[in-house]
Amino acid sequence: IEDHFLTLAANFTSNSFTQDQIGAGVEYKFKSYLSLRGGYNYEAAILSSTDKETANAGPAAGFSFEVPFGKGGTVLGIDYSWRAANPFSGTHSFGVRINL
Repeated sequence: IEDHFLTLAANFTSNSFTQDQIGAGVEYKFKSYLSLRGGYNYEAAILSSTDKETANAGPAAGFSFEVPFGKGGTVLGIDYSWRAANPFSGTHSFGVRINL
């Protein structure tokens, strides 16, 4: 059980010029190597193409993979995330990082 971690998160955003948003997310982490994430961002009229006020709402998902690289604690990480976007086909983000 020490190798498995689960994190839950919730958020409320009160916007001045668009709809208020409610978000929830979960992250599962296995040791320090693999993280899987999922979330959902809700706002009023989220399914209406005429009344919806923001493009980034709905589901989101992602993962991170980290591997030790060399000696001395250096870690190479790869990150990917996807977020629904309407009227677009979604937003994809890729990242590579080195922790020295």
